[in-house]
Amino acid sequence: MSGFREMEIVGGRYKVYTQPVTLNLDPNSKPRPWLLCGLVRPERFISQTWALSYFWIIGLAFLVVIVLLSLPIVKLASRGAGMLRSDTPIIAAAIFLIPALSALFAAYLYQHASDLNLTDESLKALADDVDRHFTGETRKIVAQIDYLTDQLRQLPNPYADERSVLSNKAGSLFSIEKSPYTNFEMIFWTDDLGRQQVKWSRARDITPLLSLEQDPVFLRFRGERRALLDPETAEGPAAKQSRKPAREFTFVPVTTSTTGESVAVFGLRLDGTIRAGQAPLTAAFMVCTPESLFHPVLPQGFGFAIVDDSGNIVFSHSPLLNQRENLFQETDNDKKTQSAINSVSEPFNVQYKGRLHRMYVRPLQQIHLFPALPLPCTRTASTMKPWTRR
Repeated sequence: MSGFREMEIVGGRYKVYTQPVTLNLDPNSKPRPWLLCGLVRPERFISQTWALSYFWIIGLAFLVVIVLLSLPIVKLASRGAGMLRSDTPIIAAAIFLIPALSALFAAYLYQHASDLNLTDESLKALADDVDRHFTGETRKIVAQIDYLTDQLRQLPNPYADERSVLSNKAGSLFSIEKSPYTNFEMIFWTDDLGRQQVKWSRARDITPLLSLEQDPVFLRFRGERRALLDPETAEGPAAKQSRKPAREFTFVPVTTSTTGESVAVFGLRLDGTIRAGQAPLTAAFMVCTPESLFHPVLPQGFGFAIVDDSGNIVFSHSPLLNQRENLFQETDNDKKTQSAINSVSEPFNVQYKGRLHRMYVRPLQQIHLFPALPLPCTRTASTMKPWTRR
């Protein structure tokens, strides 16, 4: 028998809907009864039940009050007789309250429009800042990988074992004066099969050399979809002639198995001319936590996410959501959200996780997925709760 109850699961309250079903998974055995369960958070259920904007609720309440206050005046006009003494208080109250409430509602409309414009401008500014800071930090990370790879190339015998990696000479490569980017944990180089051959770390201890052949980081690196970083813009004819090509790289959020923290792994392809022992190095990976993504300073109530063309959240202002959430699913497959991912749009209202949010979606200007889709599909989405504050 189907049922419904509210219960606590892993520290959170859920409304649980159950429906018995009979499935036959093995043709050689009898069908077995199963229980199909659907879970929804109570606050999301309530918000979707009363999914009506505050603007329309206030507008409807205003109209109802105006109609009720107008009834004595309409009744007096339809009666065609003089006003009675008993009508005086009601008519006086109506004559005073109708203009007063109309003025208050007009002020509300003006404030609503002003707040909406201010919110939209703030969302656009936030998206621009996230794009600019993330692109700038990505350039520094790519430059740091190139710098340390050049340092490795200059060594007569590149380190291929853990004991050599921990030498003082390797540690000296991380000086702030020489490095374009220092906010990283480690860098490692792999062969074509994903086996780590060289690993340098800023920490005193270092993990053993591992094989990443089946690791999501290396599988993403070997996949067809990668990111392109446009070269920095420069002016003048000489700058145009020396314009560098776009850099191909990958960036993947990873949850560490030891601490459970989320980090970012950036990867670059190498030409294989550097060898560690007998193994040619074909890829370089840097593990870091970019300040623009992992430690942003945001106004209260604002957030952002970098999503791909399928709505998957690649990076978010909350690292716990990295690659664990899909924007389309959390907005109940909202058509405006899906359309905004594949086009240029203005800010719009959307139900995100069952609560009303204001959202703005725009493409990253200088980072694109490759091979490219009809439009650049790596996008930044900034959101805000328009009526509530956290």
